[in-house]
Amino acid sequence: MTRTRLGPQVALIAMFGMAAGCTHAPQNGLPTPQSSAPLRLAVGQRVRVSAPEYGMLEDIADVAALPADSITLMAHGRTATVPLAAVREIDVSLALRNGAARGLLKGTLIGAGIGGILGVLGSAGCSGFACGAGVIVLPPMGAMIGAIIGTIGGATHTYDVWAPVPRDPSGRLRIGLAPQPGGRLGLGMSLSF
Repeated sequence: MTRTRLGPQVALIAMFGMAAGCTHAPQNGLPTPQSSAPLRLAVGQRVRVSAPEYGMLEDIADVAALPADSITLMAHGRTATVPLAAVREIDVSLALRNGAARGLLKGTLIGAGIGGILGVLGSAGCSGFACGAGVIVLPPMGAMIGAIIGTIGGATHTYDVWAPVPRDPSGRLRIGLAPQPGGRLGLGMSLSF
């Protein structure tokens, strides 16, 4: 029986697998970006709002209430009511994602770039085969070190996946029953926007 030594490729494959699996399920039972169901606002949803007249430029808040002609938002323990006519854009958070995959990619690219620069600088003014070894060895080493640091750094950060809420000129308020986690039914209210 022959033994095979597992090299750095296995570590990179493991990190890619780890980073790809670090995601959270969609929040509030909202449709995914691939589904064709229209997005509606509902109390409790995490939204990103742009209303320049009220000093809001992509501010992130939770929907606290949906009166007929406005939206009440809560962020950092404070509430603000903004007329819908003043809102330029509303996006709904579909999911929170772990930043490990982004960190892995950025770290790998930055590490390979730094390794390449160090390899070129180290071989300047040198002649022979041994002098060029740094150009061959340092970029992959830098990529591996950068991948590890980037994955760890990215895993400590999360980001939202946003989807725009389409505008509905009728501006109707809807009240109805909505399925909740655990098989329960809840009374829901939504405002077509």
